[in-house]
Amino acid sequence: MTRIFTSGYTGSTGGSRTIYDTGLAAIAAAEEVQRQMQARAARIWEVQAEEVEFRDGVFLCTPHPEARMTFKELASQLNRTGGPITCSMSTNSTGVESTFAGNIVDVEVDPETGKVQILRYTAIIDAGQAVHPSYVERQVQGSTVQGIGWALNE
Repeated sequence: MTRIFTSGYTGSTGGSRTIYDTGLAAIAAAEEVQRQMQARAARIWEVQAEEVEFRDGVFLCTPHPEARMTFKELASQLNRTGGPITCSMSTNSTGVESTFAGNIVDVEVDPETGKVQILRYTAIIDAGQAVHPSYVERQVQGSTVQGIGWALNE
């Protein structure tokens, strides 16, 4: 089975914008695949697609509760029911909301040499629900180091 995932032009990328915008298209594609798989299950069970539910990775035939197939079991029957499932999705971004962030820094400055010593640094960000929290943490750490560089060297 060949899978091709592409992302068309979406403007500049930065921060978590890419996951937000392409994530909406990925969700829409998954919903379309599910709809098509429900139609395939309906064909096998000779019922209407509306009579097939998908719960916890299992397709269920509502008129015949004993009729059930996992996603994997149904996928193995695709060639006999019309061939591979394909779809293409495109979404218009609803935009990423503002992110609020701040920094609190305690420094010690030698008045004779101008040397700055960072004593404590606290970075704060309202990132919302993070898809991958450790990546968000690394992004905050990276922007912190970049900010220190700008403040002290540029």
